[in-house]
Amino acid sequence: MKRNRWQVLSALAVLVFSMMLVGALYRINVNSPRMDLAELAELEKVPEGGPFLLEGGRLTETEDGETVYLLSFHYNGTGFLYFPRMDSAMINGSRPTERMYRGYVAELGADETNNGDYNVEIHAEGGSLSPTFCSVYFGTERQISDFISVSLEGNAYLQGFCFAIVLLSLVLYLFKPSERYLIWLALLAFFRGSYYRFNVLLGALTWMPVFSFLNEPTVYLVLFELLAAFFQYQLLKSFVSVKLGRISIMWYACAAVLPVLVLHAHAFAVSVSSIIFFTVVYLGFLICFLRLPDEAVIEKMLLIISWVFTLVLRMFDEFCELGLIPVGDINLKYRLRGLASVIFILAFFVVVGKRFAQKFQEADELNVHLEDEIRRKARQQTLFVRSMLHNLKTPLFSLGGYSDMALHAMEKEPERAVTYMKKAREKAIFAGELMDHIFLVTQMESDMVRMQFAPVNLSALLKAVSETPTSGLENRKLDLRFEVPDQLYLQGDQLYLRQAFQNIVDNARINTPDGGSIRIWTVQEPGRVTVHIADTGYGIAWEDQEKIFDAYYSNRHERQKSSGLGLYITAEIIKRHNGTIGVESRPGEGADFAVQLPCESEALPSEKI
Repeated sequence: MKRNRWQVLSALAVLVFSMMLVGALYRINVNSPRMDLAELAELEKVPEGGPFLLEGGRLTETEDGETVYLLSFHYNGTGFLYFPRMDSAMINGSRPTERMYRGYVAELGADETNNGDYNVEIHAEGGSLSPTFCSVYFGTERQISDFISVSLEGNAYLQGFCFAIVLLSLVLYLFKPSERYLIWLALLAFFRGSYYRFNVLLGALTWMPVFSFLNEPTVYLVLFELLAAFFQYQLLKSFVSVKLGRISIMWYACAAVLPVLVLHAHAFAVSVSSIIFFTVVYLGFLICFLRLPDEAVIEKMLLIISWVFTLVLRMFDEFCELGLIPVGDINLKYRLRGLASVIFILAFFVVVGKRFAQKFQEADELNVHLEDEIRRKARQQTLFVRSMLHNLKTPLFSLGGYSDMALHAMEKEPERAVTYMKKAREKAIFAGELMDHIFLVTQMESDMVRMQFAPVNLSALLKAVSETPTSGLENRKLDLRFEVPDQLYLQGDQLYLRQAFQNIVDNARINTPDGGSIRIWTVQEPGRVTVHIADTGYGIAWEDQEKIFDAYYSNRHERQKSSGLGLYITAEIIKRHNGTIGVESRPGEGADFAVQLPCESEALPSEKI
């Protein structure tokens, strides 16, 4: 409920922000300096506050069906006309020749033969004329120069940002090649920063009649945005789903661009089609941003706000093209298209930078954790080695002592010598088992143990384990109850499984005094079997139950006659069989070890036990 409320409030905030932005842009455009053509006849020089957008022209068609925008006025003073977005203007039958920032200027008052009468024609040249392409500005050379310099500076800043992002993205990619989306971010930023270079490249195709429609500015703009959408698509699919239903968002964009290409010769129709195209593309990507996880709330809001800002600027520019919003100086002074091209790139680079900062922080924290873990492991291994050396030293020292005692008693007390030899044998067997366990542990930690899986008769294996005596405890009187059904099969390594269960049974015998009992039984469930080995021995203390499977933990007490590694080896073997092991115990009441393994009811029997 709170999540839905937050989403509604966020949507309302974005909507209010969009309306405020549109209102601010509209106010700037409406309040821009304007002048009717009739006012020029009453002037002798350009007033302060220019340049002024000239109003009062009219659209007409020639006999050839070409659309022409006409401005006829009388002016006796001096000044300049600036045609910002076309090279098809004519003044008194002559084309302006002085170029100024993607446009042309024409000086008024220089020709004394026209008596101050001027006729300006703006031709469509086979395309269409929109209100912004019919914009003509009137002012002094200084006014127009200052007017243009604002656009030049703004455009230079935007291009600088784009190329800085290209460089930084490539540097980050060199350090982390796995982040391939950085390549697409660099391509998108370079593409946006090279907007006018792309115009020249695309214009090279217009010499072919079949590509003449590329001369239409709206068509060029839409194709430019389609290619940019492809880069954004490649960029975003590394972070979030870029499909609407089962169809990629790029297919929707390609479908939306077709009406623009078909209707390119009709000014109003192509402008409406371009608005539809931008709506499809921008809303499609906006839906993708909304799919970002809630954990990335800052990133999500930053991308959504930047995208809405871009959409508002783009739509405002298109509405100016349609004449639905009065044309002013904002299209030139603030360069809506250039600004709309880079806002998202800047926002996404901030998101990328934030993610990299988080990764570096996580890496630092991981390094600290690894260092602590390495120190902890080193301490554990040191204690383990000291414990194993002590455990080896004791039986070897006893082995030597019993051997000497047997030699001295050999002649005078042969029966006592036999007893000493048996004790020496026990110590030798224990030392051998300890060495085997240490060797196996080192192999497991080095990942050198390879299991050979095959069908195993678990019933026969457990039977063999229960009948195998534990070294040194052959004379212990225990009640062993074996309650495992016949023909119980599973896939596993028979040798290692036998060692795992033998370690549990030996552990139960060691910790169960004479007169106690050990019970082995199984519980079968679909796809798995649980083997229980329970004893009535001394039990395991609460604080030791989570540590007995640790390789470097030694639960020392006077009853211990094992290496202390058996249960760790058992746990590792069970783990490598995709199984689990656990224990339930109370001190003084025995312990119940439960081993759960995947079980195949149709496995073939194994005769080798």
